[in-house]
Formats: sequence, structure tokens, C-alpha cells
Amino acid sequence: VEDNKSLSSEVEILRANLPDDVAAGRWVEDYGLRTNTSWIVDFIKSTYRCQRMVFHKTWRCSQRKRSKVRGNPGADCPAKIDIKIKKITKNTKKTDPLLRGDMPLPAVIKLIHQEGHTHSTDPADAPRRLRPLTETKRTFQDYFDNGMCPAEAIRLHESKLLAHDGGYALLANGAVNPLPSSVYYWFRLWRDQRLGKDVDPLNKLQELTPTYAEQGLGCRTSKETSHPTKTIEDARFSCCFCGHASRDQRGIIGHLIAHSGDQLTILAPALRGPFSEGAKLESTHRDSKPP
Repeated sequence: VEDNKSLSSEVEILRANLPDDVAAGRWVEDYGLRTNTSWIVDFIKSTYRCQRMVFHKTWRCSQRKRSKVRGNPGADCPAKIDIKIKKITKNTKKTDPLLRGDMPLPAVIKLIHQEGHTHSTDPADAPRRLRPLTETKRTFQDYFDNGMCPAEAIRLHESKLLAHDGGYALLANGAVNPLPSSVYYWFRLWRDQRLGKDVDPLNKLQELTPTYAEQGLGCRTSKETSHPTKTIEDARFSCCFCGHASRDQRGIIGHLIAHSGDQLTILAPALRGPFSEGAKLESTHRDSKPP
């Protein structure tokens, strides 16, 4: 519902039935889809002790000067959306007639400079610069939960968009078809949240070596040192198949890969010592088989 209390021609005031911040954010996203614009949060006012409001947030056009979205860096768009949600109480109803009806309209939406965008909002050009919707991000998280990698998720998502009417227009819309860089970034966040940070297995083995020694799981020392808990710089790594030892972590990985047909099961520190002669003979016999 339009409110005629605006004192400026550059400000349009609307009233809506938005109960909380989630509904306000959804309204801003829907408004952006209708107008081919994207909005980022600019200001959040605390309403912890406020007696007349439960929510107050301001969004700025993504093409402003401090924008991180691709586009004209000199656009510096002044457009803004300001949303306040009033409390519905006896006192607020006295001063605001739009809170007294059967369906109160507590949200006050101010659209500032909406006709003064300094960049193109043409449907043929602007959609590709739109920011991905929250629902789009949630859809890709569901793909990851189902075991898909980013490339598989992108292909499946594009095939679903093409199945809709106007599918090619949807492919060119950044709100529903994000850039691959965004998808890979979401996947890294999802992986860190579900599986934890990436850890180098070699460094992890080095960290656990003293613990293994305390539990009696350690074995003989390497040939270069007689101290079982020597610093990490003196530790060597041995091949699980032939006993070849080296301090070069990357080199020992390449040596393991050279064992064609063998599975890379365990990469143990040289503190365990080389395998027995029987294991060496078995590995040599296996390596000598024709592919």
C-alpha cells in the first residue's frame, strides 16, 4: 500500500505486512528481481531498547562506489531501501491508522532515488550482474549434501533451468544462475562446515608421532638418528611398499605413485623402519607383473 506522507519526490513510501527481518529480506530480493537490481546491507540499527520498532535496516544498490560486484566502478548509484517494522501496541495504534485494521501494515518501506539509478537496469543487460538469491545458494547446498562436486552441481542446475519456459533467459540471470566462482566458494564453505578444514596428512602424522611412541606404537628410529622423538626436521618418510626413505615429502609421494597398480594406503614416517625382506620380495614380484 502506498503511503502519501512522503515530503520528497525522490522518496516513495510503501506500507506492507512484514512481520520480521526474514520477511523483509525476502521482500528486498523479490523487489530486486522485478527491477533488475541487486541490494546489499548498508546499515542495521539496534532495536533492543526501542519501544516503537522491532526492526530497522537499510540496503544500498550494489552498484554504489564501494561495491564489490562486477560492473562500472564509477557508477556510485545513490538508490537506497529503508525498511522499518513498527511494534503493534496500544500506543502505536493511536498514532498510526494503518496498524488498526484487520490486517495491520507495520512495515514502512522507503524507496529512495529508485528512478535515479546511475547504471543500466535494462532486462537485456542488467540480469547478468544480479547477486545470487538466498534460495539459489540453498539449492546448491542441497546438491553438495547429495554428494555432488561443484562442476556436477552447475551442470545439473543449468539443465533444470533450461527445462523451464524462457530457460536461456534464466541462464543469463545471475540471481538464479550464479557464476562458477561463487559455486566453488560456497562449496569450500560447505566442506569446511561439514568436514572441517583441509589438513596435510604428512603434517598430521608428524604431530601424532610422539603420541604413537607414548602408546607403544612406535618402532625403531631411522638410520640417521638414535633418538626416537627427535625434532621433525630429522624425521624421514618411507615407502610402504619397498622401504625407500626420504625427507622430501613431495618426493616420497611421487615415489609412491610410481608403484603402478598399488593402492596408496598408508604413508608412515621412517621411524617405523623399512618393511621386512619378505614384503620387499612380494612388492618386487608384484611390480614385475606385466600391466
